[in-house]
Amino acid sequence: MELDEAKNGALLRNMCNGLRGKNTEVLTYSGPANTRELKAAKKAKRRAAGCVDRFCRNPLNNGGNSKLNSCDEYPPASSDEGGDARPEIRRAINCIPSTQNTLQGTTFRSMMNSAGLKKGDKFVISIDCDKVLNDILVPREEVSDSGSATPLYRTGVVNDTNSYIIIPLGDLSAGSYTVSFQLTAGSASEAFLIDNQGDDLIDPLGSFSSGQSRQVPFTVEDDDVGVGLVFATRNNATNITWTFEGSTTPTTSASESQSTVTALPGSESSNPNGAQRQLMPWWASVIALTVLLVLEWKQL
Repeated sequence: MELDEAKNGALLRNMCNGLRGKNTEVLTYSGPANTRELKAAKKAKRRAAGCVDRFCRNPLNNGGNSKLNSCDEYPPASSDEGGDARPEIRRAINCIPSTQNTLQGTTFRSMMNSAGLKKGDKFVISIDCDKVLNDILVPREEVSDSGSATPLYRTGVVNDTNSYIIIPLGDLSAGSYTVSFQLTAGSASEAFLIDNQGDDLIDPLGSFSSGQSRQVPFTVEDDDVGVGLVFATRNNATNITWTFEGSTTPTTSASESQSTVTALPGSESSNPNGAQRQLMPWWASVIALTVLLVLEWKQL
């Protein structure tokens, strides 16, 4: 991967930190996370690597820089070497701009499709880390809920001649979301909603021409899933406007804490899970304590 500081500098820097002095490494593809179980397994690997929930929302982790809003781990969770498969000294995590994390997912997706990668196949990471680690990080973008975008990104994958428009939606909490877009100029041969490892979150959206628009609803089942909407095009005049909205899903612990149980002494009450429990009358507690004290006094 070639360094372009504005487009992938923070991403490549974190990967080089994980490469530990190497420029090239062979990794093993874990296969697509295309079922709930596989998505949960990939999420567990990211957490094990250190990308825990809300990691990049903490100023201690992003240095107080809101542009560094997406957690990136190396080796990636899409590889068998990801998660805690390696000692901590041989892996790296960092907060990077969301667009760069989505670019990584776009690159992985293009590479997987181009090479026909299957679970267990090997792939190569190659970066000029001497150059990358000598450059200075200058974040250039923030996640927004609306905007306009043009083609800026290339994957560098062999035979991938597309340019890409990347709309970063950030590291999202579990919930329901809708992204709406319109092509105001040009065309897109493909559009897709992916996570930062390149797995499709929904079926690919197809192709679009100037004037076409679409509302795309989707759900996120786990917290802090890095999500981006990506358009492939060979027309550099292509322009897309978009808006984004959604609502998060209350966590189990939060919903349980809002549930209350009220009962008069001696009555039965149903708890929020439907189980019945019998409450002891207050006077029964007093009698039981009195009997216990009398028995102890007689023993003396």
